[in-house]
Amino acid sequence: MKKLIVCLALSTSLLGCGGSESNSTPTPTNPSQPSNPSPVVESPSVTITSATSFDERNAYVLTETFSDQTGAAATYHWQIAPSDSVVSMTIDNPAAASPTLTIGEVTETTTVELSITVTDSNGVTATDSVNVTLNELDEALLPPDPGAAGKQTLPGVDVNANGVRDDIEREIYYFNKASKSDRDVLMAAAYGYQKAILAGSSNNQNSNDTAAYRLYRGVACIHKFTNLDLMKTTALLRVMAMNTSERSDSYEAFGASQDGSVIDEQDPDRATCLIIGD
Repeated sequence: MKKLIVCLALSTSLLGCGGSESNSTPTPTNPSQPSNPSPVVESPSVTITSATSFDERNAYVLTETFSDQTGAAATYHWQIAPSDSVVSMTIDNPAAASPTLTIGEVTETTTVELSITVTDSNGVTATDSVNVTLNELDEALLPPDPGAAGKQTLPGVDVNANGVRDDIEREIYYFNKASKSDRDVLMAAAYGYQKAILAGSSNNQNSNDTAAYRLYRGVACIHKFTNLDLMKTTALLRVMAMNTSERSDSYEAFGASQDGSVIDEQDPDRATCLIIGD
């Protein structure tokens, strides 16, 4: 009997010890706070840093700044939006980091979008775009419209003293805003018509012969150095030059002085075709 009580006591003691161990609780973990958080990686970014105002008939280098924590810039793609006010506009190598933008003739100052897309070595892209202004330069350089004052005398008005009447200079510009190259040739040819008008009123055969040579050189220049319709263009220049009855009468007198005359065929170079004067 005594042995049984001891065994029961021992059994109770063991159970007590076992119960003590089974009632211990582990320290909980917080799943919302990982022990090793991943670093935050920013997306790549690109910023256009070149100028935002470009003049016609000029070339500019485009520049950008690219930032990426995970990969180097792998490919570039530049674009500029087209415009009806721009005759020509090219990016020489759109896939280069710093290509050259060439602006041709601009008929009206306008704003277009310049953009870039950069793809990094991991295939992730970044883009940026800015509005840029394309500037037309020539209209502001025109002389003022002489109005009625431009018709009061045979020579007319030439306030900028470039050898061509102001009314004709303005008409040539608005006739062909898309090509300064053509306008330069037309200005020199217009001088020939003016010279013929003034010679016709002089009753001097030598003056008329010199004017005829100068006039026909201008016609040859239009034919050689422009793609304009020769007949229509020379007819238009005559209308511009002979815008009063006095000028028309003087030009007819010049034409009469050349009846039966022969002028050698001319093959001028471009530099000669741009000369306003004798």
